[in-house]
Amino acid sequence: MRKVTIISLGWLGVAIYKHLKKLGFKVSGSYNSTSKDLAREFKFDINKEYQHNFISDSDIIILNIPPSKIKNDDNFLKLIKENEAKKIIFISSTSVYGMQGSVNELTEPLPITKSGIRLLEWENYILKNVPSYQIIRSAGQIGPNRHPAYSLSGRKDINGGNQYINLISQKDLLDIITKSIDSEKSKIINASNTNHPIKKEYYTQYCKYINLPVPTFNEENLTEYKKINTIHKEYEINTTLTKGL
Repeated sequence: MRKVTIISLGWLGVAIYKHLKKLGFKVSGSYNSTSKDLAREFKFDINKEYQHNFISDSDIIILNIPPSKIKNDDNFLKLIKENEAKKIIFISSTSVYGMQGSVNELTEPLPITKSGIRLLEWENYILKNVPSYQIIRSAGQIGPNRHPAYSLSGRKDINGGNQYINLISQKDLLDIITKSIDSEKSKIINASNTNHPIKKEYYTQYCKYINLPVPTFNEENLTEYKKINTIHKEYEINTTLTKGL
């Protein structure tokens, strides 16, 4: 039975935990402040020097910590270094690409946000120090109780109406993570739906679909954009972005 530790148990982490447990993995996971009422969970603060035995005892570590939660980069890199002999799956973000038009895993990342810059630094550390890894660059995550439409509903004159949408459902992301656990070859994976509707059209349609007030968008010309693609056919996602959420 393979042992997996998930750091940390947020919206996605809890879903990974439950999904892998159903598949027969022996799963543990960390939380920072609030217990998730799961077996084999433990309190863990990445910003303090502390190594939990669930981490050291695992075969696979899934790093799922948002950059905003990490205040001490040295501790995070130390955690990776101390577990470099294990398989590490790092949930990164497509923000590492910046705004370069159509991109895939062969495109050189050019992040423009602070979080994107930090994520790329951590990715590079993993590439240099970890023999067995999977780096999953996730697009915007949607799923149960999580969708940008809820915060955009009813708003007026929203910027970026002509931008492309780069999203992935939780279910599809879980499938990619599961496949990456079984993959023997280390790689970087873009986790994004290959459907890229225009922002104003998609959120107008989606708000109507779930009976929310429709937002309005400005009509600026599309000068910079990002459209996420993948070179890995086995990880290509082409499911609906409207139903089944």
